[in-house]
Amino acid sequence: MRLFRIELMIFLGVITFACVSDDLDEADIFGSEEGEITATINGSSFRSFGVSSTAFVEDFAGGDQLVIGGIDISDLDRLTGVTVVFIIPDFSALSVGDTFSGSSMDMIMTGGYAIDINGDNTIGATTELAASNTAAITAIDRNRKLVSGTFSYNAIDEDTKNVYEVRNGVFTQIPYEQ
Repeated sequence: MRLFRIELMIFLGVITFACVSDDLDEADIFGSEEGEITATINGSSFRSFGVSSTAFVEDFAGGDQLVIGGIDISDLDRLTGVTVVFIIPDFSALSVGDTFSGSSMDMIMTGGYAIDINGDNTIGATTELAASNTAAITAIDRNRKLVSGTFSYNAIDEDTKNVYEVRNGVFTQIPYEQ
């Protein structure tokens, strides 16, 4: 689980750097209509869109993993990020209607939540394998490399044991790289 937490922080850091780079204009940051992630985290709204929402597919443990993540950049002094990770035997077999949980060993779903306050106070929380962690694929466009779905999970900060309830999560037309 510690390795996943490190991956989460690196992933969110890369997205953060891309979103706040001086070389980007507003069109670069907010991107096209593709790529939106919404959720409710402990009762507060989360929204990531444009280039602040992305995904990639990579080899993992003899299969594949699809990592989807985004950063809510509405407050640049308090960046909030979520990730959803699907661990699957073969990404090419992923299809609409596939469901995942944190307790199924065939199609595993994990997630993460992070807050970065003014670049120096980071909170990182990840899921444990539990049946309450759920996700589903609602659309996949292999030609345009876009994926959509739903997710819900609890992320736990290993240091403080605080629980972050990520609910009503939806990712829509997230571009992925393979």
